[in-house]
Amino acid sequence: MGAKAIPETEALEHSSDLKPKASTVDGTTQLHEAGPLRLIPAPSSHPNDPLNFSVAKKSLAIFSVYFFGAIALAMQQIIAGMLPIFLLEYAGLDPKILNDPAGLGGVFASAAGGAGFPTGGNPLEALASLPGAEPLSRVNLLVSLPVVLAGVANYLLVPASVAFGRRIVLIFCGLLATFSTIWSGLSTSLSSHIASRCFQALGAGAVESLIPLIVQDMTFIHQRSRALSLVWASQGLVTISLGIGSSYIVARISWRWLYFTGGIITAVSALCIILFLPETRWTRDATGLKGQEHYTKNETEEIRDLRDSPDHMQSSVWVNYGVFDNGGIQLKNGLICFVDIIKTLILPVVAYLILVNAAFIGITIGSNATMATVLVAPPYRWSFDVVGYVVAAPFIASIFVMLIGGFGSDYLTNKLARHNGGKREAEMNLWNLVFPLFRGVFGTILFGIGGEYVYEVHWTAILSATAIMIFAFLTTNIVASVATVESYPRLAGPVLVNIASFRNIIGFGFIYGMPGCVATRGYMGTFGTLAGVVAFLALFLPLFFKYGKTLREARMFRRVAESVSTSM
Repeated sequence: MGAKAIPETEALEHSSDLKPKASTVDGTTQLHEAGPLRLIPAPSSHPNDPLNFSVAKKSLAIFSVYFFGAIALAMQQIIAGMLPIFLLEYAGLDPKILNDPAGLGGVFASAAGGAGFPTGGNPLEALASLPGAEPLSRVNLLVSLPVVLAGVANYLLVPASVAFGRRIVLIFCGLLATFSTIWSGLSTSLSSHIASRCFQALGAGAVESLIPLIVQDMTFIHQRSRALSLVWASQGLVTISLGIGSSYIVARISWRWLYFTGGIITAVSALCIILFLPETRWTRDATGLKGQEHYTKNETEEIRDLRDSPDHMQSSVWVNYGVFDNGGIQLKNGLICFVDIIKTLILPVVAYLILVNAAFIGITIGSNATMATVLVAPPYRWSFDVVGYVVAAPFIASIFVMLIGGFGSDYLTNKLARHNGGKREAEMNLWNLVFPLFRGVFGTILFGIGGEYVYEVHWTAILSATAIMIFAFLTTNIVASVATVESYPRLAGPVLVNIASFRNIIGFGFIYGMPGCVATRGYMGTFGTLAGVVAFLALFLPLFFKYGKTLREARMFRRVAESVSTSM
């Protein structure tokens, strides 16, 4: 007998007029028929099927991945804001000077050749020109290189999750992130610090595609936006909890204790994964993925598979919470998955959403890396131990990500499906991109204005712009994950890897060059250009509204997708 169904979902009786389609790439699903929602994908009868997990079991599992993902994202965001600290550290100066406005003035005066910091001057350029300082481009590797490494990691992590299982790979990631975070705190040189940050990124890279893959293993398509939004929105709570204290820890104690604190929290999140995350790897055929088999919720709220058989009904605690089970080791499938990832790069919607996400990740992390320098310099002269309060921006953004990018996206897409005779097209998800793209352009321009015209604009412009950009990035990421998986349901792993990974690789170019660009071209010149990039990409969105399904069904792209043989 299967496990309990999710209470909010109900399905119809088996309908013989909905035949499974031969194509494995059709992103059109009959979500409604005569009203009620259908369960897509269709759950099997087996209790180890992640779609059949009880509400309590599923909640604990999702909490554990949310927790790990939140601390990984929060540490990335907080460390990006510490660029001024590391510029001083590797210039042989005590970073605590950032907490002394008088001493900080002397630093800027020294950088300006004793002339003092001029009105309208560029604070990042001033710090980068300190005597004896490491080149800005090298110190910036602490922020930029982990981004590209996190992207590359997913090309290994997801195939490994196919070969060995999701659980063991995520446990490995948690342990790697824990030890490398502590290593960062113990590092004694810039080279060692950069190396530890890279290993930390390899572990934390799971948040980009492996965690969304695990979440989609346990959810139906009408729930995925809200489920994924909680992954990204939960970082807001962790970021504000850790972020407010981070600047105080750095300014009053040492930046090393920020890593030690983060390492302890990461270790706790890894323990939660070990205790609460069951194996979610489950193979479904094309029929199950399309949901052609229908179910009813009976009196005991238990779902029975139409293919019940006695040997299907055996459950095992080891399968759920052990390793290398629930399908065993499948090295061949893992290698196939790696090849499939490369193939799916040319699929139009995947390529487009990679570019949009790459622009936003570059803008978001780049702005975090350059924001603190403006706040501690004239005219604002913030004491660094209060700079941590800027994490209020991502916290506020995360609330809107959950409401608009999560529940709002599900509501809009499901409503569009109802108005389309119950038929849900994958391209309907793209309507959820309109608002974040518009807000992203506006927020990027506002940040450029706030950074450039510090003597004319209030500091709230910078913080408001940061919140807007984070909202745009996270919401776009949710929409991209849901839209691509729904377009190619059998290719969930490969398309998620490309969305998460290739955007990081492209975004690395944005992030690596941004501090140097800001130091030479200024904030408005840099972020005004980036706003233009986002606006240009937004021009292509109407084409996907009109021709997205046509492209999806075009012979060339259909052949590419159908040649992908992986079953995640």
